[in-house]
Amino acid sequence: MEYLANDKYTDFLLVPSTQGNDFTHLANLNTEKGIKECYVKIYPDNEDSMVNEIIGYLFAKELKLPVPAQAGLVEIEIGDGKDLEPKFIPKKNQWISNQSEAIGWWTSKENAPSLLAHFSIDKYLELSEKSKVLYQKKLEKQLISAMEESFKKDHFGPICAFDYFFANVDRNIGNILFGDVLIAIDHGQIFGGKNWSSSLKNIATKQHHHKIRELIANLKLNLPKNVIDSACLKYDEIISLIHSKPSKDVLEFLADFNAINPNKIFQSVDEYMGIRGKDELEYKSKFNRLI
Repeated sequence: MEYLANDKYTDFLLVPSTQGNDFTHLANLNTEKGIKECYVKIYPDNEDSMVNEIIGYLFAKELKLPVPAQAGLVEIEIGDGKDLEPKFIPKKNQWISNQSEAIGWWTSKENAPSLLAHFSIDKYLELSEKSKVLYQKKLEKQLISAMEESFKKDHFGPICAFDYFFANVDRNIGNILFGDVLIAIDHGQIFGGKNWSSSLKNIATKQHHHKIRELIANLKLNLPKNVIDSACLKYDEIISLIHSKPSKDVLEFLADFNAINPNKIFQSVDEYMGIRGKDELEYKSKFNRLI
């Protein structure tokens, strides 16, 4: 991962049409591999989402799950004539205009569309509620195609296992890229959501929504054996990682950021992992019931 100073933010490019409370935009960044088009996210200061992104990305990479090739943090100046001008910020994200600088989470733009875009599901989501009813069967058909084609990819099961273990409540067809392999992006809501700093211990003991699995159930699809087997294998790899490597070794990138109290993060993540690892049979049985 890379930390990029302000002079590495070279060009603002565009704002995608869909925005959450976080602000996502495309920009050119001068990375270790040269100038690259990257997605940059700015999160509200009262959320743990940016820390989640870092933790999720580094653990996914440690577990050899496909993620964007490059990622990190970048300094951004905000204001007229600066890196990010207020006129480009959507109304719902105007809270960003109240600050003169920000730290953004960035990932390299990959040459693969999301499942949402590849199977043209996004066009149905833009319809009015009345029109959605009319096109319900076509939408369902596209969703089934998206899932069945994903089942054929090696990493669908492992991504499900990863999201279950780390309680990613926002994995959906918009943040899985569909290319030669499936690429997992957006880990901002692992650990049950955007705010967990009070206690990961409580979060570790709860069951959380798994949107992809719920979608599969709603479509009345059965997971094929290859997906189940690969998911179980990856879950076992996660448990092995817990017992062999403390979180500070995986999350070494965070060690120098005193402002976010890295030692507290390491302790909290180790506590979460310890609970999930200690009661391995209990959580494995819950996982088996999920898949």
